[in-house]
Amino acid sequence: MSVIGIDLGSGRVLAVVWAAENETTTKECSVRLTPTGSTCKVTKWTKEQPPSTARTTSFDTTETNFKKLLGRMFWDPLAKHEFEYHLLTREPVELQNGKIGLRINNQNSEFTPEQITGMLFTKILKLIESAIGVRVQNSVISVPAYFTDAERRAVMDAAAFAGLNVLRLMNDTAAVALLYGKETNKDLPGPDDQPRYTFFVDVGQSTTQIAGVEFNMGKLKVRSTVADPCLGGRDFDLVIAEHFAAEYKGTCGLDVHSSREAWLLLLMECEKLKKHMSDNTSELPLNIENFMQDKGLRSKMERSDFEKLSEKLLRRLENLMVRCLKESRLEPGQIHSVEIIGGSTRIPAVENLILKVFRRSSSITVDRDAAVAWGCVWMCAMLSSAFNVPNVKVSDVQIYPIHLRCSAPGSKSEDMELFPYNDAVPSVKNHTFDRSEPFQLEAFYSSEKTPIMDKTINV
Repeated sequence: MSVIGIDLGSGRVLAVVWAAENETTTKECSVRLTPTGSTCKVTKWTKEQPPSTARTTSFDTTETNFKKLLGRMFWDPLAKHEFEYHLLTREPVELQNGKIGLRINNQNSEFTPEQITGMLFTKILKLIESAIGVRVQNSVISVPAYFTDAERRAVMDAAAFAGLNVLRLMNDTAAVALLYGKETNKDLPGPDDQPRYTFFVDVGQSTTQIAGVEFNMGKLKVRSTVADPCLGGRDFDLVIAEHFAAEYKGTCGLDVHSSREAWLLLLMECEKLKKHMSDNTSELPLNIENFMQDKGLRSKMERSDFEKLSEKLLRRLENLMVRCLKESRLEPGQIHSVEIIGGSTRIPAVENLILKVFRRSSSITVDRDAAVAWGCVWMCAMLSSAFNVPNVKVSDVQIYPIHLRCSAPGSKSEDMELFPYNDAVPSVKNHTFDRSEPFQLEAFYSSEKTPIMDKTINV
């Protein structure tokens, strides 16, 4: 008997399986597809050729960044953002039903983001079952807090494609908080004592999520969660890449945006440069030989230049932190610690913002790269009857208000707010409708703070 926790990230997927006698971790960062008739083969990422390299060396058979497209239509603004900045390896197409299709290797078959994600889940499942020799039965998969009903259902469809039995979809921030509570359980206040207040700042590859959580022994309660789906490590890569693209066009007269392959190569090199600048304040070189039309790209940048280019992004990040702190109804003096999650929290400017807003230096109590997956596998073990683990009561929040509309032919529809913004999850509310004629109920999201394109909720 084994259970699996999956951190479904944009740049990589981390799966942790917990078997009866051992633990195994499998990493995959991208899906690499090689069409063979009507099926696709998912190739394992190796250290010799990580997905970021495969995007350029195996351009026709590699697809990345498709998580942002799950459950979204072709005309969706967030999908258009992915198309506009050429963040997808291949040119997307609009399917007959208005959904997004990704054509691999210029074949006639298109694959939806749900199908590609299902292929990724299938490969991970095979890798893990082969490694531990035990069949994986149950799973918990993480999703960003901003995911709507349509996006969450898309993840469930992808899991069903792989034959995964999903016990729960868990918000990234709640998964991290659960692991933190497990790691610090002995030091937490008693159930009836004053809670410990901890904030989690997760700056991932494409998304930033921040949560304020209160902890007592055996329970945790998320007080506030904020998210920006268009603010992450790759956005910092973009500002660097745009700078060098403009510089290259001025010196060589070539537009990097005209070649998708060249643009992705530049993004990959800018990501490396960004990581080096996190450890160095001196000027660092960027050299790409035979970049376009046998003309190389040679330039330099130092950390102060990078931070100046990133001013708008850092301001957005600061505003998110301030908003989360305000919505948690806490003061900086009440905060025990601020935990950092995600690779982009290694940027020194991010740590400086944490100190400025929360008046606390950042802490690393849990593995910031694997915390989400471990939190998911802990939750899966708690939900599974085969594991005897201490139960932790987890209370999350819903970041979109949910409204209910009652309508009947010939009468005026009635709208009501069923679950307000930041309402507790899980939560149950009863409402009685006194009607003598047939009527229709519709549930939908209503939010002014965060635009939602697909507001419908299937009930």
